[in-house]
Amino acid sequence: MQEPVTAPWGLSISDADFEKLRAGFEPQDQEDKWRVSVTEQSRSGTISIHFARSGTGKEFYVLVVNPRDGGSNSGVKIEAITWEQNKGGIHISEEQAKKEVVIITRRLLECDFEALPDDAFQLDNTLQPVRMSYGVTYEVLDVGCGEGVLTAKLASHVKRIVGVDASSNMIEHFQRSCPDIESRVVDCRHLDQVSDLTDGKFDKVFSNAALHWILRDPETRSNAIKGCFNALKPGGFFVSESGALGNVAEVHAAIVSALVIQGIPVEEARAASPWWFPSQEAMKQLLEGEGFQWVKGEAELRQTKLTDHKEGGIEGWIRLFCEPFLQVLPTVEARNAAVKHAVDVLEGVGRHQHDGSFTVNYIRLRFVVQKPF
Repeated sequence: MQEPVTAPWGLSISDADFEKLRAGFEPQDQEDKWRVSVTEQSRSGTISIHFARSGTGKEFYVLVVNPRDGGSNSGVKIEAITWEQNKGGIHISEEQAKKEVVIITRRLLECDFEALPDDAFQLDNTLQPVRMSYGVTYEVLDVGCGEGVLTAKLASHVKRIVGVDASSNMIEHFQRSCPDIESRVVDCRHLDQVSDLTDGKFDKVFSNAALHWILRDPETRSNAIKGCFNALKPGGFFVSESGALGNVAEVHAAIVSALVIQGIPVEEARAASPWWFPSQEAMKQLLEGEGFQWVKGEAELRQTKLTDHKEGGIEGWIRLFCEPFLQVLPTVEARNAAVKHAVDVLEGVGRHQHDGSFTVNYIRLRFVVQKPF
C-alpha cells in the first residue's frame, strides 16, 4: 500500500464467519477480481486477512482478527482494519473502507457479520450485487433513477451506467448535475418497447425505491419486468429494493379514510393509490413469470424518522407522496381538510413520546433475480 491507514474496529463475528475468512478466496476466472489470503502471527496469535486485486496483486485492505478474544475459545473479533486511503486519486474514509470489506466478504465468502446493526450497511446491501464488480467491464441500467443520486454513486465503479426515469424534471436535474452520465426520459412501465435498452447488453439492472410506482398498473407490470429481463445478458442480475406489502400502511389507511370522510366512495379512494406494495411471493411470481430465476429476497421493517422543518413532517410527507389521492377531491379546501384529517388520525400512531419526532413504518422488499444462461 502506498498510503496505508489503520483504525480499530472491534467487530465480533461468529465462528462460522471466522472459518470463512480463514479459508480465503482464490480467483477462478477473469470475472473474479479479488484474492483473499491469510497470514498467521505466531507470537500474538492473531490472523491477518489480506484483500488484493487478483490481476495486479495490489493490496487494498487487511483485517487483523483475534480468534481467541482475550483467551476464550470463542468470541472471534476483527480488531482492526488497514486500508489504502488513496484509491486512484479518490480518498477512502474509514467508513468507506469498512463498508467495502463487508461487501466483498459477504459476496465472495458468504459471511454474515450478524453483529452489525440491521441498517449499518443498508445502502451497500442494496447495491451489493452491482457494486461487487466495480472497476470491471460491467454495464448497468438504473430503472427509475430519479435525480440520479444512487446512479452517480455507482458510476465510478462500473464501465457504463444508464439512468432512466419517467419524470422529465428529474432527468433534467440529473443531466445538469451529472452531464457525463447517460440518462434519459423513459416511461418504465413500457420499458420492453425501448429497443436500444432491451437488446441484452447490460450485466445488471438496478432499481431503488421505484418499482412500487412503476408496477402500480396491473396491465403494464409484465411490460416493465419483461423490459428488465430483455435488457440483461444471459446470466445477468436484476437487483431491487422497493415498498413491500404493508409499507406505510398507517398513512395509506389514514388518507383513504380522509377521502371517505370527504364523500369519496371507498373503492374510488383505494383506486387512487399510486403504489403497488406486493408481498414477496407476489413479486416472486411476477418475476418468474417473465423468465427470471429467483436468487434471494427479504422484507424488512425500517422505521423512518421524518424531517421536522416547516414543510416536512407527516403533513409534508402526505402532501408530497399522497398527491394522487388528493387530486380526487374537487377543491383546495377539501384537500386541506383531508390532509388535516389524516394528520390528526396519525398523531397518536407515529409521534415519539420522548422527543416529539414522527416515524413512518417503511417495509422494504429486496430481491435478487437472474436471467438464465
